[in-house]
Amino acid sequence: MLYLFNSAYTPTYFENIYRLIGLPNGSRVDMRYSENVNAPRPETDANMRGATCVICYVDRFAEKYVYYPFRRGKIISIVREQGRVFYHVELESHCHSQSPSDFTKEIQRVVPSSPRLTNNDPICGADGLYCIDGPDPAAWVIAGDSWSKAVEQIYQTQSFKTCVPALFFTEIMSNGKKPGAGEDGLELHANTNYHLTVHYKYPQQRGDGRRRRIYIKMGNEINREFSVGSASDRLTVPFNLPVLDFSTGAIAIETIVEGKDSTWDEIRYTAPISFRTSIWRTNVLLFGLLFLVSFLDEFWQAEWDFLNTHAWISTFFQFFKFTLVIWAIFSYRGKLKLPGL
Repeated sequence: MLYLFNSAYTPTYFENIYRLIGLPNGSRVDMRYSENVNAPRPETDANMRGATCVICYVDRFAEKYVYYPFRRGKIISIVREQGRVFYHVELESHCHSQSPSDFTKEIQRVVPSSPRLTNNDPICGADGLYCIDGPDPAAWVIAGDSWSKAVEQIYQTQSFKTCVPALFFTEIMSNGKKPGAGEDGLELHANTNYHLTVHYKYPQQRGDGRRRRIYIKMGNEINREFSVGSASDRLTVPFNLPVLDFSTGAIAIETIVEGKDSTWDEIRYTAPISFRTSIWRTNVLLFGLLFLVSFLDEFWQAEWDFLNTHAWISTFFQFFKFTLVIWAIFSYRGKLKLPGL
């Protein structure tokens, strides 16, 4: 089993934790590492492509580090450029360990190159590999209310004990089904009713007096905001995408903690849910119209002889030509964008 690690060493890594935890199943994200620092050697790439993985948060400020597994995924591709290594990962279900400290000890015992405290310096950049091939996680990593349990564990780490926005998780459903995944994001259909649900969790007993809120926006279709006013809650927003072929876009989820006074600025982390829409109903009508035009043209010339084999062959040939031309036009024009995204 492959293990990918993410710490809160920099603000970018910190925000990435929110995305890795919060984006819906099927979303694809890049996990970035540095060659000759925390990425494995190039010869490992071939075996890692297409492999399943467990994503872990590394608490670098715990004694000797502690790993918190929180999500499963699949490595779609690996790209090396400009000294960086990009692991393109499709997110799957959440997971957790009942004992992160025991899980960490097992990984560090089996894989000597795994992340660990180096020179007693928790911010040391050369602290091991952040993508490793490790033991079978079956004995250590489980599912079952895992998002909630993993989030509770992560909130207890030092980086998340400070003033941070609320952690969240999103789901998109239509008639009880989740959308499929694609290279450009989730595969959604226009003229289809969807429900976007945002779950959040925050330990209210901390009582730091700062207001937290979550903001959901997608062009002109969604513009909602709700306060983090309890230990956990959810908001469900119905939406229906406009009719536009070959379109891509994103739903922005922002989790925010406001400043208490002028000496402390707000913190805002964004998790974009990328998607691509198609409108199969409109496609059926369009191609049906093309076939009708071809049919009328050919059989008018054949004096409406419906047994004329040549007319039928010519009809399908004309239809094929029209279809090929339309496909070429849309392919050449590229992917259109939804207004306001």
